[in-house]
Amino acid sequence: MDRTNSESELLKLDAINAYYGTSHILFDLSLAVSDGEVVCLLGRNGAGKTTTLLSILGLATVKSGRVWYEGKDVQKMPPYRMARNGIGYVPAGGRVFPNLTVRENLEIVRGAKAPQRWTVQRVFDLFPRLGDLANNAAGGLSGGLRQMLVVGRALMGNPRLLLLDEPTEGLAPIVVRSLEDLFLKLKGTGVAMLLCEQNHRFALKVSDRAYLIDKGQIRYAASTAQVRGSDELHRYLGV
Repeated sequence: MDRTNSESELLKLDAINAYYGTSHILFDLSLAVSDGEVVCLLGRNGAGKTTTLLSILGLATVKSGRVWYEGKDVQKMPPYRMARNGIGYVPAGGRVFPNLTVRENLEIVRGAKAPQRWTVQRVFDLFPRLGDLANNAAGGLSGGLRQMLVVGRALMGNPRLLLLDEPTEGLAPIVVRSLEDLFLKLKGTGVAMLLCEQNHRFALKVSDRAYLIDKGQIRYAASTAQVRGSDELHRYLGV
């Protein structure tokens, strides 16, 4: 397969134009994530964040542009192969298998490849509260614990890159603060992340770089230090 010009980029979106039916959602959208880097995509509801993730996974209609992963054009790769090649997806909403235990929710998606970098015990080491509730039904977990579980479940696929859609959505501020510390621990494991969020305080604390998206277009891109307190943050997120 063809390769990108920059081998250091783990993920690259190049001038993506994505549609739902006849509705044009993303307009020449480009972004990149390097190996081990955490990048956030910040925007209001309806700005195009989720569509960006679905475009990467081949679940949105991309009529022009390219998606590159590990230097390869993966635009036509089916989603199951994307997962096997190291892309994990954490959708919004904290969806778990409610009738299975916490441990079973993790074991059910155990990766088949060896070596197994992520094990149930390693997930429990990262999220100790899940370990304490390993034999409890997942349906009884709080919103914050459910979010930890869906992230842990994605890690069991041994991803090199995690795509996360609004992980703080609907969570109380005190729970979001606890997730900040846990995401910083996850960042220390070397897993690259593309984090789609409205909660700029959370996202900018755990990320290295940020893109601001509005009406399907990237309006501003910079380091998190530059984005924090910028006029562009106020303009496109209203904060």
